[in-house]
Amino acid sequence: MMGGGMSTGAPSAGSGATQVGLTPTGSRFELQVATGERGQLATAWLWLAIAALLISGVFSILLVAARTPFIQGLMPGVDFFRVALVVHVDMSVLVWFAAFTLRWWSRSAWA
Repeated sequence: MMGGGMSTGAPSAGSGATQVGLTPTGSRFELQVATGERGQLATAWLWLAIAALLISGVFSILLVAARTPFIQGLMPGVDFFRVALVVHVDMSVLVWFAAFTLRWWSRSAWA
């Protein structure tokens, strides 16, 4: 292996090149916020993600209640624990990840 032709990724002192990702001194970073239809769509996806987490939290409380000896008899259905577990996992993982991913996708799709 020849060591002379390998690059470390850092520019040499006299090359005049700048590293990727660094901004020149004195520049400002400005975050562009989506407006109009894009902003409304991104906001709607974000609210769906938040609602999925809230529903998942409610079902986690119902999971605990379904295993509590005195409250267990008050729960509807024969096997309410399994139903609550499936809804809890679906809302917390599947719906949240899909909604949050689509929130970023709808924000940057037309940028």
